[in-house]
Amino acid sequence: YLDLEGTGVLPQIQPDCSNWIELAPGYGMAWHQDGYQDNGDGVISPCDVISLFSMRFHVQRVGPTYFLSDGTAYEPLMPPSGENPVCETWKQIHPQFGVEYHVDEWLDNGDGVVSACDQVMIGGSFLHIDRIGMDLYVVSIPIAVEPGTWGKIKNVFRKIF
Repeated sequence: YLDLEGTGVLPQIQPDCSNWIELAPGYGMAWHQDGYQDNGDGVISPCDVISLFSMRFHVQRVGPTYFLSDGTAYEPLMPPSGENPVCETWKQIHPQFGVEYHVDEWLDNGDGVVSACDQVMIGGSFLHIDRIGMDLYVVSIPIAVEPGTWGKIKNVFRKIF
């Protein structure tokens, strides 16, 4: 799970040296983007390929990450509407990855959508949304490896004997 440093929107991603912060499993680890292949829709989305430190990753999921005033970070389990989050289930990304919470109440800051400065009630406490980041769930793409010389020689002998 990665968060694009310094943004809360779904920007067009280019191989522009963007910096990503790992949310899980190694919270806080910095990744440098040095390549990107779009699936044709013009924004970062599932089925894109992103290159971080020259390692290729397949984008599985893109969505918001809610960073709250108590230092926790959450993502909605279902694609959010952007509007009233009451009754949504949010998965904690940090510090206890995978714990699910029900959003019981929402106090809007007046703009009518879930945004920074709103408050949500989770686990019996109202928490302030400090910022909303862009969250990526990525899976590494294995590097194709040519069989070694020894493997080729063994295959020749298998065919003979």
